Amino acid sequence: VRAVGIWIAVGRPGPMSWRWAPHHHLAEAFPFVLIGLGGLLATRADLYTMAWLVDDDALGSYQVIAGLFLQLQVLPGLLVKPHLPALMRLGERSLIHHAARRLLLGALLAVPATMIVLIVLRTFFHVAPDMGVLLAGALSVVPASAYVVLLPRVLGLGQERRLMALSFLAAGILVVITLVLVPFLGIAGGLWGTACAQWTILAGAWRFLMKRPPLWSADRQP
Repeated sequence: VRAVGIWIAVGRPGPMSWRWAPHHHLAEAFPFVLIGLGGLLATRADLYTMAWLVDDDALGSYQVIAGLFLQLQVLPGLLVKPHLPALMRLGERSLIHHAARRLLLGALLAVPATMIVLIVLRTFFHVAPDMGVLLAGALSVVPASAYVVLLPRVLGLGQERRLMALSFLAAGILVVITLVLVPFLGIAGGLWGTACAQWTILAGAWRFLMKRPPLWSADRQP
């Protein structure tokens, strides 16, 4: 049901789309189901992988640390949501420039945000992560500040399957890097996997919009 709603919101439902044809709606919505599944795996597959590799104490610490950084990843989407209609009127080049500015701002804000995470961990959870954990967590947060304005455009251009493939690619990278690094770096390895997955999503959306020829000679005006 949620996938059908997303398809109606960002897709292109025409007159034939409103007839009672469950198979038609399910076929159109299926890519969005897979996008949601891929996005879930790209953010949580590290937890399932970590459960195989570390003991319960390390897993508990990782859940707390990764959960806090995950909340920081969600924050840019909440902040940009009221401005999305205006941003979607921009041309691809202007949107990319806006995303670049947001990426720089996200990198600057990641420093105080990581310090807040450290204070919360030490004060409320009595967890003292090392610098490798904090650096990986900070890098995992930065890409979301930019791709929250790029992914809606990719969806709006009818590239659901491209985004679906990108989500599963990021999930695969997350699992592989976690498997490789955790035996050497401990819980920091899972966060490095998350960071690589997040940057993969940003790079994929960025590359697609950069290679796409402009639709307009000038940006649309609000």
